[in-house]
Amino acid sequence: MGYEDGACRALDVLVVGAHPDDAEIGMGATIALLTAQGKRVGICDVTKAALSTNGDVHTRMREAAEAAARLGVHVRENLDLPDRGLDAQNTEHVRALVHVIRAWRPQVVCAPVARDRHPDHVACAQLVAHAVFDAALMRIETGHAPWTVARHYAYFMHELGTPTVLCDVSDVYEKKSHALRAYASQFDASFRGAVATRLNEGFVERIAHRDAWLGASIRCAYAEGFVLHTPLVLQTL
Repeated sequence: MGYEDGACRALDVLVVGAHPDDAEIGMGATIALLTAQGKRVGICDVTKAALSTNGDVHTRMREAAEAAARLGVHVRENLDLPDRGLDAQNTEHVRALVHVIRAWRPQVVCAPVARDRHPDHVACAQLVAHAVFDAALMRIETGHAPWTVARHYAYFMHELGTPTVLCDVSDVYEKKSHALRAYASQFDASFRGAVATRLNEGFVERIAHRDAWLGASIRCAYAEGFVLHTPLVLQTL
């Protein structure tokens, strides 16, 4: 899934992940909620997760496309930057993401939180922060006009910090579970040739428990948590 008819229509929300399945783990139910509301949502995976223990790149790309379809995502792109080689100080890495932001012109950009056990998630968070800033600078040339993102959110992956925003996703939570199950190579221990990892030994269930715990804090079945990096504009308290 990529540009539509050779030209990109503006997105309401762009979700960036270091690997295919990050967006679904962190905020798959919110994506389902947004698309059900008629919002245009795109996913940009920064790497193809070539170093993952199970599966291969071809399988992962097929799974990513299926998961996106299950969530109603409009476009999905992969920058094919090096797995375990992301570098927020690398101008070319940042520029690639600036190009995507300017091409899709999202009002909202979401990325992983900057504190996580996986270094690629941390690097992706830093890359997105740089790219959101640089996308608005007129003197950076990418072939697209500068674009200012209105809101920048971070979603949680392996580590759960303190969210500043919670989204009630109870009504669409099954869609998240369905999307995660598309990644059989990662989450299904019976996948051909699979080696036991923390991902295929109850990980999807643990994510559901986490989201249920967040939901309980606001008296709903499931919620996904975010940290808002841009000011929240209010007319009144």
